Amino acid sequence: MHRVSGFLVEQGANILEAAQFDDVGTGRFFMRVQFEVNDAALTAATLTDRFSTVANDLAM
Repeated sequence: MHRVSGFLVEQGANILEAAQFDDVGTGRFFMRVQFEVNDAALTAATLTDRFSTVANDLAM
């Protein structure tokens, strides 16, 4: 979770809510993070592109 929250903070995001869940049957970990970004120029596409390195490192 630190890598994800750290990434969001680096982007200037404010985390509003975070939750994590384990699925014992599949061995999967799930995380839901609600955040806001006050920079109107920072689009979802830009965030997705920037996040790709973190996602790849964590096999997300």
